[in-house]
Amino acid sequence: MLLVTPASYLTLAQLKGDETLDLTTRTGTAISDATLNDWLEETSGQIDANIGQSFLPREETLRRYGNGSNFLSVGAYPLIYVRQVKIVLPDGVGFDVPTQSLLVDYEAGTLQNMTPLAYQGIGLTTLFPLGIPIDVTCAYGVNYAVPPPTFTTAPTLIGVQTPLSSGAHTIEVSALTYSGESLPSAPQTVTLGTPGAIAVTVTNAPGALRYLVYLDGECAGEIVTIAISNGLMGITIDGTTPISPACFTLSGARRTPAITDTSAAPLQGRFAGLRAAQKLLVQSRSWEMKNKSNQGLAGQTSGGKTVRYRDNTRSTFNAQLDALLAALKFNGL
Repeated sequence: MLLVTPASYLTLAQLKGDETLDLTTRTGTAISDATLNDWLEETSGQIDANIGQSFLPREETLRRYGNGSNFLSVGAYPLIYVRQVKIVLPDGVGFDVPTQSLLVDYEAGTLQNMTPLAYQGIGLTTLFPLGIPIDVTCAYGVNYAVPPPTFTTAPTLIGVQTPLSSGAHTIEVSALTYSGESLPSAPQTVTLGTPGAIAVTVTNAPGALRYLVYLDGECAGEIVTIAISNGLMGITIDGTTPISPACFTLSGARRTPAITDTSAAPLQGRFAGLRAAQKLLVQSRSWEMKNKSNQGLAGQTSGGKTVRYRDNTRSTFNAQLDALLAALKFNGL
């Protein structure tokens, strides 16, 4: 299941935001968004065909086999989240491995069991037993922004340490991922009739490792999530200064809600080649659409003036694409 629409490495906004690209038709009008979305999907498919693998954000159940240790390679990276790990048995039921016992290396796509389990009755004494099939339901890929969290609020007097003043207060919540922080959710206003606190309940969602709660524009608390689930997670927010380092910048100032979404694994480093390759492919398609030699026109003569057309983009674009995609070519490991 692909997680983005269109199924593309670049978003439409990212493509159109590059002012160096010529995204116009033969008549000079702007290419429609619908056509550009088609091109984004098609050129992403071209890239995947060239490199023999895909980094498009998706959720899949991958069948892997244990190697007798507490390490398991998912075989896909970078990971966005791990929803379920199940030891497969012939009866089709199997055993769920608690996700809270796993240390996930999101960048490398590996799982490490930090609490080895013994399954009584079947004689398994390691979490990833040798040769046993293990199904990992996970999401992986680049450039997938985690949506802002869903949450509810309510006044409360339970667990108050430093009461908030009576009156109106705003609450916002953002999700922290392996790569960064999502945009905050829409603010909710809570009016306290008397000094007290605010109970915040967040709906846990795949992709978030932690949640930051902002009170009146400043970070006031952190909720840590380990297991991937759709459960509810709560925190009481009052006037107490938060103790979590995540609520502070490197200079020691209280964090304020993000204005730029950094939750997605970025198209940087080796993955910057995906960004450049897709732009080159889209630009090549736009230019080739205007190339009159593709219409069967080899030249025009008018009096003493001769104009000839030929395809001179192939060597340039193919050389750049080969260089960009070679590093991502699947090597079978």
